[in-house]
Amino acid sequence: MNAKEVRALMRTSVDEIVEQTTEACAVLAKKGKTSIKVRKYGFENTLPTNERQLKILNKLRDLGFEAEHIIKNGQFWDSYLYVSWKEQENE
Repeated sequence: MNAKEVRALMRTSVDEIVEQTTEACAVLAKKGKTSIKVRKYGFENTLPTNERQLKILNKLRDLGFEAEHIIKNGQFWDSYLYVSWKEQENE
């Protein structure tokens, strides 16, 4: 195997990422939380939001979550996937 083939083994599909994220949401929901910040899957270091991340965001939104790629720029740089399942007023 070459390095490219090994890297391909590391990739998690969009569906797997969405499933892992919603499972993490469920764990936090049981503790009374209504949101999560995810600093992996490239959301922590990719600017701007790439095509794969847009697919993740859209799948989460299709499931009824609020999902955003948050990028904060100041003295320190911070970037993450923000997911919320807080009930919206228009539901």
